[in-house]
Amino acid sequence: MMSAISTALNRVIPKNILFRNPYLGALVITFVSFLFLITYEPLNTHPSLSFSYEATMAIYCFGGGISAFLAISLLHFFNFFSGKKTWILKKELIAIAMVLFGFATGIYLIGFIMETPANRLNMTVYLDSLLKSSLVAGVPIVLTTVMNLKFVFYPEKEESQEFHISERPSIKVDKITIEGNQKKDQFDVNPDDIVYIESNGNYIDIYWNNEGILKKKTLRCALKKINEQLNQYTFFLQVHRAFIVNLRMVENKKGNSLGYQLKVFHSSNEVPVSRQNVPVFDEQMIEVAQD
Repeated sequence: MMSAISTALNRVIPKNILFRNPYLGALVITFVSFLFLITYEPLNTHPSLSFSYEATMAIYCFGGGISAFLAISLLHFFNFFSGKKTWILKKELIAIAMVLFGFATGIYLIGFIMETPANRLNMTVYLDSLLKSSLVAGVPIVLTTVMNLKFVFYPEKEESQEFHISERPSIKVDKITIEGNQKKDQFDVNPDDIVYIESNGNYIDIYWNNEGILKKKTLRCALKKINEQLNQYTFFLQVHRAFIVNLRMVENKKGNSLGYQLKVFHSSNEVPVSRQNVPVFDEQMIEVAQD
């Protein structure tokens, strides 16, 4: 039984759409919660002394929405949620708990403005507010999660494919100068020697092939700026928000439509391909193989 639960918790699923973007997530949670409250008036909700029921619920939802925005933004701060590793059900459930707690805490704090503060300074009121607010905000969050639960019960089979880079002819391109944010942040390299590029906060790490040895060069720069400098070369593709890969250096891919993990030339690290980039990666790998 415990083994089955552990397996389910570690199933790869698509990331909840509400957790991908703090602005979109907070807006949807706020709007759907407000509509739910004014339509059904659940859980003995009532207007404040100063406002109508609709205005009261709008103010509460706005406060909860701000807290939900902060909670979703916090998810992007922690590497556990925002790193290159795949999104699994366990992460989804922890993220749901964090966002619901944030929303409910915002509702509780707004209550000090909307109602008599002295009546709210006890644990019973706090827990009641936490429960009811979580039930309301849970409607849009749980619904969007349920849409992805099919991947828990019917997981996609992983595939693996080898790419024989040793059989690809070398191409002749001139060296280029990759420029960072400062004049001293420059790197002269043959584009075909670049294996992959990884974003690391305010810096990027360029991994390149130096006569069969993988080397690393760090520049202070945003990945977007590097991508713009390399967009003239069709064999480069940004496969993840933090990675650009030289498709000619990919040796193996494994995964499914939810994302790939790439093995690249002379590297023990795997490069992730995010779900939305799987189709374009497959398409461009076909073109690279035909070059």
